[in-house]
Amino acid sequence: MDVKTTRQAKAHITALELYNVDFDTIKPEQLIERIFEICTDPGDIVLDFFAGSGTTAAVALKMGRRWIAVEQMDYIQDLTATRLKKVIEGEQGGISKAVEWQGGGSFVYAELVSCNATFADRIGAADTSEALQTIYADMRATGYLRYDVDLSDFDTDDFAALPLEDQKRVLMDCLDANHLYVNFGSLGDEAHADIAEEDHRLTRAFYGVEG
Repeated sequence: MDVKTTRQAKAHITALELYNVDFDTIKPEQLIERIFEICTDPGDIVLDFFAGSGTTAAVALKMGRRWIAVEQMDYIQDLTATRLKKVIEGEQGGISKAVEWQGGGSFVYAELVSCNATFADRIGAADTSEALQTIYADMRATGYLRYDVDLSDFDTDDFAALPLEDQKRVLMDCLDANHLYVNFGSLGDEAHADIAEEDHRLTRAFYGVEG
């Protein structure tokens, strides 16, 4: 079976007028098709933690598999979600002709509510030590910090003497990575009172929790 090449996979994305992200490892749909033929059946759920350009989800749609795709990068809407909409509309690239794909299906797009990820974004964008010290003060006030980091000896002068990139690393290391986004167990906390009730319902439905 010819599973094609990365070059051909890029050409497919380019033809869809989606290739605005520099991916070096776009997988051909034919390769994913072969993997699905070996280890899945129609109706199975396929989980892709690194959705990227959406090849796995696209092939799952065309082959009658259910799927969950997760991506943290900002291109998820412009590239991945838009590609999947085109698949639903019946685009004829990749394996479409081989599996007689004519379009159809649907998907739900949802974003996680940021928590510490907001601080991480601010740290990455900061261009001065003063900005980072403001972020540090905000982290102390409302952020979730690692339980094993002792900030009682934090010295502002020592911190300011570090190169900017080292300052960023120090603050990133203070953040609790388990709270980059709002955890289900924290959904009702007062700190997250601004989360809409519609989002509460969607989250409870996803976890199969009544109420």
